[in-house]
Amino acid sequence: MKILVKSKDMKKDINISLPMCMITTVLRFVNISSRKYGGNNKVVNDLFNDCNKDNLIKGLKYLRKHHKGLVLVEVYSPDGEVVKIQI
Repeated sequence: MKILVKSKDMKKDINISLPMCMITTVLRFVNISSRKYGGNNKVVNDLFNDCNKDNLIKGLKYLRKHHKGLVLVEVYSPDGEVVKIQI
């Protein structure tokens, strides 16, 4: 996943590349920590249950394999700032 931020105020653009395996690892960790520290918060526990976690990870792997280069977010502001998130 690539995250690109351009601005006229900054001297250099921000360009971040994250491997998809890192994102899936973070999702697995968030699931464990939400179960341990979420307590009685039903919204957090329902959002990160095992079924949702597995489906989200499978979906990310599918996107990486079949739709590489897909632009998820592309925002242009009138003052010249650009934010782009791409798989």
